[in-house]
Amino acid sequence: MDEKIKLIDQDNNSGRVASYVPFSIGEQTLIEGDCRTAMLSLPPFDWVITDPPFNADYGFENDNMSEQDFYKFTTQWVRKAERLVKQGLVIIVDPKYCEPFYKIVSLPYHHTYTWFKRNATRGMQGGFANKTEIIVWTERKPEKVEQYPNDVWEIPLIPRDVDHPTPKPIKLLELILRKFTYEGETILDPFAGSGSTLRAAKELGRKATGIEINNNYCKTIIAELSQTEMFV
Repeated sequence: MDEKIKLIDQDNNSGRVASYVPFSIGEQTLIEGDCRTAMLSLPPFDWVITDPPFNADYGFENDNMSEQDFYKFTTQWVRKAERLVKQGLVIIVDPKYCEPFYKIVSLPYHHTYTWFKRNATRGMQGGFANKTEIIVWTERKPEKVEQYPNDVWEIPLIPRDVDHPTPKPIKLLELILRKFTYEGETILDPFAGSGSTLRAAKELGRKATGIEINNNYCKTIIAELSQTEMFV
């Protein structure tokens, strides 16, 4: 798509203009911009699967706000995502920061899975290593339901060889996609970050769109997607 799209985000009352050129390779698409604005122009998706900012001050956009501003920001993007999604919303979040998401998300809650990072060494306040994150599963009407599923997933952290403070392992996103989605379904990741969701979707035959506000992260995602395309 060669023509730039410009939209005024009236819903946020911000007056900001989103200006971006979507980048597509195969069935994966990347949009550079604020997801709250970009989602206004997108069609429905089967799933929204994302690792959003949770106000932990990790050094990227929208991750160091007052409690009130963060609650407002999260409500804005979640409401827009819920309007687009046909099936469900899956969020990866640190347990310490999960409370706002449980309060804001209005889709039916079904379960919380735990991602166990045995090799994690990054310290938290009090000296504890942060070895777990949680995957919150919400869905309108569950289609893929297992009896007595394993809800603790042990997947090691990956080396930080990309320009992002918290890259998620491709194996984690592949597990999430296999768990909740079917081949051919459409996925939206409003916070594409290092591009793990798009890369996992590409491997598993899902059509994914990512939105990322940080230009450097966009360049990394494009490079990674282009590299994997060369070896297909």
